[in-house]
This record gives sequence, structure tokens and C-alpha cells, in this order.
Amino acid sequence: MKLRFLPILLLCFGLNAELMYTIPNSDMSDPIKVRTHNERVVKVLSFFNKTISFVSCGDLPNNYMKLNLANTNLANTNLQGKYLRKADFMGADLRAANLIEANLIDANLVGADLRAADLSEANLSEANLSEANLRGANLGKADLSEANLREADLIDANLVGAYLTCANLTKAILAEAYLGKADLRAAKLIEANLRGANLTCANLTKANLAEADLGKADLRAAKLIEANLRGANLENTSLRNTNLTGALIDKNTSFANALRYDDHEQNRDWLTVMSLFAKI
Repeated sequence: MKLRFLPILLLCFGLNAELMYTIPNSDMSDPIKVRTHNERVVKVLSFFNKTISFVSCGDLPNNYMKLNLANTNLANTNLQGKYLRKADFMGADLRAANLIEANLIDANLVGADLRAADLSEANLSEANLSEANLRGANLGKADLSEANLREADLIDANLVGAYLTCANLTKAILAEAYLGKADLRAAKLIEANLRGANLTCANLTKANLAEADLGKADLRAAKLIEANLRGANLENTSLRNTNLTGALIDKNTSFANALRYDDHEQNRDWLTVMSLFAKI
């Protein structure tokens, strides 16, 4: 009997075994193995004294596109550069995981724990990260275009230079996050918490910031051209050289103590400045 069929027989007889996935790089080189468990597959077979791989690097590489690692403990795992397109990480523990340059296009990371994970330069376009915990995560220069980050926790996360065009950040928590030079064009930030966030030189052109909290945020040299700021809170916000041409505000938009520092003057009466180039 070939060893490759043994795992199936073991499951049929209800024996306990550990499931091991082989995850390749995008170029199918240098694979790594990651242990995971399901309801019936729990431990390594002691009499074999080794783990069993269900799929080898050379077998059906397209299957890795939909790898199921939901609710798996992958804390501190090295997944740098791995091809994980459409993989299911729902509820997975990825704390401090190395996901640098990983391909996570259209991956399911709903409710995943990614605290302190390194996702720098990873491709997360169209990924679902709703309600994910990304506190202190490194997403520098990551591609999050059209990603779903609704109600995600991004407190103190590094998003410097990240691509978030058309991303959904509704009710996301970005307090104290670093978003310098981030591309947030047409992003949805409705009711998002950006309190104390660093958005210097960020591009928020046509972003929807309705009812967002930008209190004490640093928006120096940021672009908010035609951004929706209706009902937004910009109290104590730094707005030096910020471009708000065509920005949309209403009576509920708050600029209390917001400061705009121009090249040759300081103007504390922000509402007076706003009337020069914002639509009400």
C-alpha cells in the first residue's frame, strides 16, 4: 500500500494524525511545511515517527490557491514570499508571522489575529480582512487595493506607502497608525477612527471620510481633493499645506482648534480658510 493513501484510510478509521500542508513560493521553489489540525486530524502518528504531507510541492500547484488554514495556529511562522492566493485564514492565529512579499490576493483573513505580523510589500489586493486584528502590524508598501478592512483593528500599524485605493475601511480603527505617503484614493473610511494617525503626504483624493474621527491627526501636505468630510471631526488636526480643493463639508464637520500653517503665515481661523476652496 502506498503511503500517499494512508492519511485517507486513517481518517476513515477515525485515527488521529497531524495534517501537514506544503506551501510553495510563487515560483514553486523552497517550499515550507505548516502543521494544522481539524476535528479528526490531531497528532503525529508515533509509530511512523514523522508527519504526513497530503500534497507535495510538485503536485497540483493550483490547489494552493484555496488552501484551508482556518482557525490554525501559525504564530511566528515564516511565510515570506509564499503563494497563498485565495487561501482561507479565517480566525487563524498569525501573530508575529513573517508574510513579507506574500501573495495573499483575495485571501480570507476575516477575524484573523495578525498582531505584530510583518506584511510589508505583501499583495493583499481584494483580500477580506474585516474584523482582523492588525495592531502593530507592518503593512509598509503593502498592496491593499480594493481590500475589505471593515471594522479591522489597525491601531499603531505601519501603513507607510501602502496602496489602499478603493479599500473599504468603514469603522476601521486606525488610531495612532502610520499612513505617511499612503495611497487612499477613493477609499471608504466612513466612521473610521483615525485619531492621532500620521497621514503626512497621504493621498485621500475622493476618499469618503464621512463622520470619521481625524482628531489630532497629522495631515500635513496630504491631498484631500474632493474628499467627503461631511460630519467628520478634524479637531486639533494639523493641516499645513494640506490640499482640500473641492472637499465636501457640512454643518456637522468640526474644525475646532484645527491649524493650517501656510508657508508664510499661521491661520487659526480654519473655517475662514475653508470657505475659500471647500464646498458646503
